[in-house]
Amino acid sequence: MLSSIPPPSPLPTLALVLFLESLLSYVILTKVPYTEIDWVAYMSEVSGYVHGERNYYNLSGATGPLVYPAGFLYVYEWMRWYAGGDGRDVRKAQWVFVGVYITNRVIVAGIYKKAMVDGRKGRDLAVGKWKYLISLVLLTLSKRVHSLYSLRLFNDCITVLLMNLAILIFISPSVPFRNHVASLVYSLSVSVKMNSLLYAPAVLLLYLQSSSVASTIASLSICAGVQLALGYPFLSTFPVPYLRKAFELDRVFFYKWTVNLKFLPEAVFLSKPLSLLLLAAHVASIIYLISSFLTLAKSQSKPLRNLLVRPLSPPPPSSTPNPQYVCYLLWSTHFLGIAFARTLHYQFYAWYFDSLPLLTMVAIGQPFVSFLSRSSFPSPHPIVSYGATSLLVMGMVEYAFNVYPASKTSSGILQAAHGGLVVAVLIGGGKGINVFDTKKKGKHKKTK
Repeated sequence: MLSSIPPPSPLPTLALVLFLESLLSYVILTKVPYTEIDWVAYMSEVSGYVHGERNYYNLSGATGPLVYPAGFLYVYEWMRWYAGGDGRDVRKAQWVFVGVYITNRVIVAGIYKKAMVDGRKGRDLAVGKWKYLISLVLLTLSKRVHSLYSLRLFNDCITVLLMNLAILIFISPSVPFRNHVASLVYSLSVSVKMNSLLYAPAVLLLYLQSSSVASTIASLSICAGVQLALGYPFLSTFPVPYLRKAFELDRVFFYKWTVNLKFLPEAVFLSKPLSLLLLAAHVASIIYLISSFLTLAKSQSKPLRNLLVRPLSPPPPSSTPNPQYVCYLLWSTHFLGIAFARTLHYQFYAWYFDSLPLLTMVAIGQPFVSFLSRSSFPSPHPIVSYGATSLLVMGMVEYAFNVYPASKTSSGILQAAHGGLVVAVLIGGGKGINVFDTKKKGKHKKTK
């Protein structure tokens, strides 16, 4: 039946989704009471900075010491000014975050269009348009994500917006010096909250696969330069407190807020062996995944070898990473960091929510469709399989993040969803994705 229905056009689909999202955000903001969690603490931390304090050990709020880089202070300093000059007009700040949410939806829609629709023809184009529609619909259904933006005002939302913008730039060839521009935006994301560092291994591989060694060094220099420039007021006065608190990698989170490991006793949750075990699993999984991507790339081209021979020359056009590969590389690497985190708080959901439709469709949906096509079982339209697998995984994750306080059951369901996706990502290794854009002079290069 679906095969006889023309796939929806991306632009009208996006327009309708944005209209509904805007309407829903208005209803949430006007009908659902605001709940104070971190806003007052943010304003207290910013107040210390505004009044001249540059020692990070002395910047704190109701929830504890300031643990975010300098970009956070600059963003929320503006928020404080806009929200009445002292941050008390929370409603004005909420409207800003509605704007952040809608803007992020536009950016994510652009990412999915490039990854699923652009450059495709025939049946692939039709399926891509259906996948795009399903992805946008799934991304509108999260009760928790709406509340994180409109009712909670977390800095996680700002860093996610900037990170998604960086990804969109990475996959937009029309942007001049796109790797350099994306590097700047990526580093800005890290400056608001350092969770975006989870993308770093994939970003480095992307640099090497899409540009020369010299250009890669320039991109890395931009990342470092942004951090030095934004952190200068603190690095030039109290460097050790800034580095210790803004990039506090050994911070221990409270057990009561964990969403993912509530089935463990608190003593085990806080133990050093568990921390080391998860870290080792994370590192091992990243090494394995990156190796899989390198093997996949080697079967289609040899950009890394070419770079070593001609370090000042970029890879040939046939070795330009295509958008779906870039998104999958970045999002799957980032997801492994999420899956092996010792704790996930409710606001951390925003970190990877936008990536779930693509990850589930590529890592689980694609192999499932391939299996059905080879089996004797009745095969539904591929888009039914893509939608069902994504809905199942995302439904499990959404359920877990909406149980408060988290329970053993909700944490178990979340780990089941994460575990299944981790296995699919590691086993699949991006199989079925064209790593490099094969378009030349407006035509697709034919492959045997």
